[in-house]
This record gives sequence, C-alpha cells and structure tokens, in this order.
Amino acid sequence: MEIKCRNCGYAMDSHTEVMGAVTNPKDGDLSVCLSCGYLGRFRNGHINPLSHNQYAALNEETKTQLLKIEKVRKRVMDTYGVTM
Repeated sequence: MEIKCRNCGYAMDSHTEVMGAVTNPKDGDLSVCLSCGYLGRFRNGHINPLSHNQYAALNEETKTQLLKIEKVRKRVMDTYGVTM
C-alpha cells in the first residue's frame, strides 16, 4: 500500500507500528512521515492533517512516543544526511 505524504509528497510504501510490526494502517491510526515529520491520521486510505485540537486530545503516552519518533527521525537525517 503506497500513500503519499500530503506535506512533502514522499511515497510511503510500508507502515510500521511503534512496536515494530509492519502492518496495513487502519482508520484512526497516526502517521509520521519519515522524510519531513508530517503528522497525520489515516482515514479512507489517505493521511489527513491532525489539527491542534486533535493533537491536544491525544493521551500523554502517545505524545511521548511521537516525540521519540521525531527525535530519532531527525537524528537519522542529521547523522547520515539522508533525504527521503
């Protein structure tokens, strides 16, 4: 399943859960683009923007996981000069 990032156009061809399992996303799942860090939510096979209110409504554990993902994503980009 290939989905393009709405922010940068990066073609996401796989989706991995935080715990490491490759999976097909379900409606309501969150998505982080590895190229630009765009945060969205799956709905009907598309990634839709996550509003400030929707982000604020996430539980603290989810926000903590998203912050960790962004730190690792940025570190990989900075360390290896990777551009997706």
